[in-house]
Amino acid sequence: MPSHQTSTSRKVTAIVAGAGSGKRMRSATVKTFLAVAGLPVVVHTLRAIAACHEVTDLVLVVREEDESLLSEYIKRHGILRVSRIVPGGRERQDSVYNAMKTLESDTDVVVVHDAVRPFAPPELFRQVIDAALSGTAAIAGVPLKDTIKTVGKDGWVHSTPERTSLMAVQTPQAFPYAVLRDAYEQAMKEGFYSTDDSALVEHIGQPVRVIQGSYENIKITTPEDLILAEYILRHGKPSTPEEGS
Repeated sequence: MPSHQTSTSRKVTAIVAGAGSGKRMRSATVKTFLAVAGLPVVVHTLRAIAACHEVTDLVLVVREEDESLLSEYIKRHGILRVSRIVPGGRERQDSVYNAMKTLESDTDVVVVHDAVRPFAPPELFRQVIDAALSGTAAIAGVPLKDTIKTVGKDGWVHSTPERTSLMAVQTPQAFPYAVLRDAYEQAMKEGFYSTDDSALVEHIGQPVRVIQGSYENIKITTPEDLILAEYILRHGKPSTPEEGS
């Protein structure tokens, strides 16, 4: 097991991205606030992050109109590590950038996590944080189970990539603060957009390491995901494949 002593004196800020509207959920309620086992998804997510004591600071990004409701949930459920709520932007990247601009220069590591991924285990947070503390950007990911095809707009298959070299990327993703700051500033200057933070880091030529994630670390995006989330909660919180082996 890796030592976590090095991270206890470091400033590790988690940015929780939850400003999406969730059109694929087909619900009048924003997906961040949908109930799973009687609690909003975001509350489960914040509790999962709070279970990782290496995280010293939490910044939440939500739609401006949802700030008061989120503040109420934070107070009601005693999530004390949240330092501030930041209004989101037009795209996910704009939202995370809004949060990045509020961070202090003495921040050591930034962890970015989706507000609708409530089942990331504490050990996974620790592993990506430890990698970032050593100077390496690190992201969670799992091997693909299905064969992948590249398909044109006309519906015809163009190619079948070798599955062993492909990974499904998740959050949490952790970065040395200066690396992610530079990546965001360069991307915004160029107008380069991606739905994945690590892609911005790759864009400026920085290496990114993949840490084995968990298949239960799902992103709640569609109604079917809510059913799966309820099942996961009934049968216990997930572990990373390394923990479960």
